[in-house]
Formats: sequence, structure tokens, C-alpha cells
Amino acid sequence: MRRTLMFCLTLLMAPTAKAEPTRDVLWVALQTCILAKKTIGKPFPCLAVGLGNKDHPGTGVLRAPGQRTHTVVMPTDTVVGLGV
Repeated sequence: MRRTLMFCLTLLMAPTAKAEPTRDVLWVALQTCILAKKTIGKPFPCLAVGLGNKDHPGTGVLRAPGQRTHTVVMPTDTVVGLGV
């Protein structure tokens, strides 16, 4: 079980393994947390993950990159209307 989880986490992180972070780095980290929450019940590396339901999307709480006291709260599903 643990090997399977590590393999899945490696596959999720492999496309973003560059010298500089991409704009999707938080999204990929959140997807890793969701996978970990569903498979082993712990939202690693996030602080918390609420999976939500069909009426209300869930949220994930991540520690901000490079910050010890700041957190980022993200929806677990895409939000239409937010974009660059």
C-alpha cells in the first residue's frame, strides 16, 4: 500500500520537476493531498483536506511555499470565472 502511494505521488510530481516552479505547482500539490486523503486517510503534504460533495466543493489547506506561518486555502475543484 505504501509503495503504491509513493508511486502515485511520484507520477503526480514528475511533470512539475523543473528548476523553477510553474503556475500549477499549488494545484499539483493539492491533487497529491487529495489522493493521499482518499487512499490512506491523511492529507499529506497538506494540513487539511475536506473532500466536499456534489453541492459544495471541498477545500484544501496548504502551508504557503517558503513560509512557516502562512497558509493557502484552495478549492478542490476548478472555479469557473477565475483566470488570468
